[in-house]
Amino acid sequence: MDSRGFGIRFFFAALGVIIAFSMGTFFHCIAVLSPYYLLSQSQLPARRSILLSPPSNPFSGLVSAYRQRHLYLGVVAFAAILADILPITLAHVPFSLVETAYTQLVCTYLSITILAVVFLVVATSFLVRWPHMPIDPRTIVGSLFYVHDSRIMASFDGLAVVDKDKRDRIMQHIGAKYVFGDMTGMSSKRRMGIDEWHGSGWR
Repeated sequence: MDSRGFGIRFFFAALGVIIAFSMGTFFHCIAVLSPYYLLSQSQLPARRSILLSPPSNPFSGLVSAYRQRHLYLGVVAFAAILADILPITLAHVPFSLVETAYTQLVCTYLSITILAVVFLVVATSFLVRWPHMPIDPRTIVGSLFYVHDSRIMASFDGLAVVDKDKRDRIMQHIGAKYVFGDMTGMSSKRRMGIDEWHGSGWR
């Protein structure tokens, strides 16, 4: 693009910020949904499910994806990291007298590559078979909804005043596995939620 004005450079940088922010929001949504998705696919121990905290940023998201063994979460985290570079690369796409043509060319192709990766990652989310979730799990109400009326709450009896490390050790020592799906709660009503899995069915 042949332009020497500050306005077009500012526009490209602002566009990069918007895309990076949007990708960050998308990452956080996937990070919250990830444990529910994995629990809907198979039974998982506490350390890979209910004891996990959603990653706060894409870098910790890579670590979380490794611990959960969730490839798509890792890909989204990587794409979000790349998207954070876009404000810089896009700002150097318009022509400037103080930059070399090589710099402009590299930033242009780098921006195109990052945008292509981001587009493919977001498009892939429509191919993932996410579990049915009537309530948004990103809220406190949503999180409580999926454990309410579940026998899993009995496992936490007496752990409210225990520090996190000791609580995690106790839960791992119990050795239970957990699943997410259509369940029968303690009230004998059918609902979507998380519960312990013992043998061939819900506890």
